[in-house]
Amino acid sequence: MKKPDLQALRANALLKMAEGDKNGAFESLKVLASSDVEASDAYIITGSLLRDRGDLAKAERIHRSILEKKDLSKEVRDTAVRELIKDCLEAKDYKNVLLLTERAENSLLPIRALAMEKSGHLKEAAELYKKCAKLKPEYIKNAARCWFAASKDSKESRGNAVKLLTYAEKCDPLFFEARAEHANLLFLDGKRSKGLSIIEDIIKYELPKSAEHMQLLEEFYYEHSEIDVLFKLIMKKINSGSANTPFYVYAVRYHMRKSETDKAQSLISIFTSSKGFPSVLAAVCAEMSGNELLNTYFKARPLHKCSVCSCEHTQYADICSNCGSLGTLSYF
Repeated sequence: MKKPDLQALRANALLKMAEGDKNGAFESLKVLASSDVEASDAYIITGSLLRDRGDLAKAERIHRSILEKKDLSKEVRDTAVRELIKDCLEAKDYKNVLLLTERAENSLLPIRALAMEKSGHLKEAAELYKKCAKLKPEYIKNAARCWFAASKDSKESRGNAVKLLTYAEKCDPLFFEARAEHANLLFLDGKRSKGLSIIEDIIKYELPKSAEHMQLLEEFYYEHSEIDVLFKLIMKKINSGSANTPFYVYAVRYHMRKSETDKAQSLISIFTSSKGFPSVLAAVCAEMSGNELLNTYFKARPLHKCSVCSCEHTQYADICSNCGSLGTLSYF
């Protein structure tokens, strides 16, 4: 095939991609790659399109074949390696990701840290994420997540688990679960006053972000103290005028359990007069009314949104399942 024809194929493939026609681009690139064995860029993009189609084995095979070529420029080699890493990540082949990033440059460190985390090497992942945080501060929360997960390992002694949780808190002072677990371990060690001090800080700084967090605190007080102590601390925040939504929801449900409907409605009125009427309170009202249809509706309705990617979730989670960000879900 003559050179002008190859150029036309390349131009056509790029045009198809710009138009969003991945199938048309794929056909042009396939012809180009078969006609010009030196067209590394065509092979790279063909492999990427195959990955998008879900044909991970073919995508990986193509990208590996490029790396077997001699006299590749550094730019082409680096691009092929990055695409091969993406193939392995998509296939959840973290062992190969670790091999491909063994001598990684700084820009690939977050990917290596992720592969470490997914492979269960949590402490190593946490240390890598700390290095990544020098490039992008947000990665420090990923380090906190790994320290916290490492503390939950059944092989860790209680003393070492406390140490790992302390690392997590230093990385992210607003990490609710790390603080709550730290308080729990202190109680189990008989250090009641220190445990209560941490819980009081959790409430003071309004770290709970969901009804699930409040339920965890409630279980903590049931097990270690008086449940009324938690309610009094929450009401103190509400009366100060600085309480967040989960505190109000907890207090309303507390009154509902005691059949104190008037007090529950009063709290809802106080909240809505200054902060509107969020879906989560509407869900509580549905519970109060005993309306099965409304209850079913709110159980299936998204009540949380990620502040990073705007993905909506029906339940709270520490990590957004869409973008992987930590602690970014909130009521809307």
